[in-house]
This record gives sequence, structure tokens and C-alpha cells, in this order.
Amino acid sequence: MSQPQLTGLQKRAEKYINKVIPYQKAPGETIRGNFIGFDKDSVDRAVIQISNAADRITIPLMYVVNYFEEKDEARNEAIKNLTQEKRPGYNPNK
Repeated sequence: MSQPQLTGLQKRAEKYINKVIPYQKAPGETIRGNFIGFDKDSVDRAVIQISNAADRITIPLMYVVNYFEEKDEARNEAIKNLTQEKRPGYNPNK
């Protein structure tokens, strides 16, 4: 049997599988877990493994994608800024 086709959002998210993600379930209640894949019953939900195989939750897949893409964007911006600061003759006060 062939694997089901991934949606566009799932394709964006699949590179983040097995990465740790925090999620706020309720005010003041943040959990951390590993993004381990997609919910078989809902294409727009991600499966997060909390501490062991029995502790899993599903969260919106869009949350996962936004979290990691914003994190990547911030990292890339920091690298860009650091690279500019190290350039010879760079003076940010000009």
C-alpha cells in the first residue's frame, strides 16, 4: 500500500520531525515535547510525544510550522547581523 500524499503544510513541517517544541496548553501551563509526525485522523494536526510513548498530544500543525519557521528566520537574521559586524570597515554608527 502506498503512503498518503502529504499536504503542503505537512511538507513544510516534515523537516522539523524529531525536534523539541514547547506548547502552551493553558495560561501558565507550558509543555515540551518532540514533534514526531502527523495525526492519522486529521491532516492539520501534529503529534507531540511528551515524555514516553504513552504521553502524546496533538496540536495544530500550523503552530508547529510557524514556531520553527519563525525560529529559523530569527536565527538567519542573527547570522546575517553577525556577519555584517565582522566585515572589515563595517561601522554601524555611520
